[in-house]
Formats: sequence, structure tokens, C-alpha cells
Amino acid sequence: MNTSPLSLTTTHGRFSGTLDECAAWLAEHQPSSSRVDCGEISEEIEVSGTPGAAGWRKGIFAAIVGRLQAAAGLDELCSLLGEEVYEVLDGVYAGAPTWGERTPEIERQIGASGASGDIVSWDTTQTPHRYLVRRSANGQETFRVVEAQS
Repeated sequence: MNTSPLSLTTTHGRFSGTLDECAAWLAEHQPSSSRVDCGEISEEIEVSGTPGAAGWRKGIFAAIVGRLQAAAGLDELCSLLGEEVYEVLDGVYAGAPTWGERTPEIERQIGASGASGDIVSWDTTQTPHRYLVRRSANGQETFRVVEAQS
């Protein structure tokens, strides 16, 4: 597993590390501007005042989740997700956007998650319905968009 999923570019230089290491570094250096890179995501970190490590951690997390929430659809969301984002978010996708209603079929798929993968998001506005699925194999997380079976 990647031990440095995040890279920072700030007014005080560059730093790479885990979420907690980056938050501690930012709290120590208090840069006036900072950008986080995590996999395919590159976003400005917005915080106010002079935050401690917990404030910077929330800012980093919010920047990553905010970019995921801005995805235009399942294909873009899938392209943003990867091992680094999975690690930083600790496998929690509660903030991932969805398109359309949470149908009984989605409920069934969520309840049946396991070896075939876990549903991260869905699009029920199109026919056939599409799902974004996370699969874990050999310690690696992969994401793909699949169409619902008719």
C-alpha cells in the first residue's frame, strides 16, 4: 500500500505523507496557500485562521471530498477514485455523489456487496442503470462503472 498518498505544494515548499503527517506539517508551517494532490485530484485547501493539525486535516479531507462531489457523472467520479483516495478517505464514500433515486435494485446490490464489489455510487437517470463499483483484490482497490443486468 502507498505510504505517502498525499503531496502538498505550499508557499513554504513541498511535502508528501499520510493525511495525519500532512496535517501536522501544515499546522507547523501555516502556509498562506496550499494545494493537495491525491491521485487524480489536485485542489486548493481552504482553512481559516491559524488551524492546528485537526483543522488542516479537515481542510484536506474537504478538498478531496469536494472534488469528488463536483464530478459530472459516474465516469468522471470513477476516474478520480483510486488507491490513494481510498486510503485518505479510509474507505468511506458517504460524500460520493449519486444521480437519480436509490431504487430497490440499488438496495439489493448494496445488501449483496462482497466478492463482486461494493457500490460506491449510481446513476438511475439512464437506462440501463449504471453503478460505480469498488473491488478489493490482493490489497489493491479498483473502481469501475458497470451496467445493471436486465
